[in-house]
Amino acid sequence: MVDPATGADVVEGYAVSVDPYWERVYNEPVIADDLVRYLTDADRALALPGRVLSGWRDLASGQVWLFVAVVVRTLSDALTLGRAAGQAAVFDLANGKSVPVPDGPDATVIPLGKSYALDDASKCVTDGGVWRYHERRRGKSGRIYSGHVSRVNGGEGKRIRGELAAAVLDLLNWADARRSSDERNAA
Repeated sequence: MVDPATGADVVEGYAVSVDPYWERVYNEPVIADDLVRYLTDADRALALPGRVLSGWRDLASGQVWLFVAVVVRTLSDALTLGRAAGQAAVFDLANGKSVPVPDGPDATVIPLGKSYALDDASKCVTDGGVWRYHERRRGKSGRIYSGHVSRVNGGEGKRIRGELAAAVLDLLNWADARRSSDERNAA
């Protein structure tokens, strides 16, 4: 992992490819021209805060992947971002190994921190591409949210999924900064 702002190697934390739109797969070894082309194409993504240039070689197929990644401090944050971005694994920089992103019933999900849960069938209803959610509040009138799901595939879908993963990262960083600030104020 290379920090494009400083050129320094990034050696701590967990790297996650959060923007599949910028992933490039090469079937042959990457040469200088490939790197120049990739850096030119991905310059906007690499200019975003916290983004690093990353690469990975699949030993089984010989394919080389170049991608824009973010580095987060905790494995929990990395797995959450990896799941949101549809990744199979995140990379533990300190130990130099991939960590699979769990999927399915054993997956770890960050709790909402509210007394209601989205899996309550009486509050969250989907009907084809339409969704509705009813939030009941104590002592106040409830709120009803609804919307329509539009499916987006291909490159545009990857780009949007990457933007959503980046937004999740920004929210996690904000929550971490707020938690740190609250801890300092309590001391």
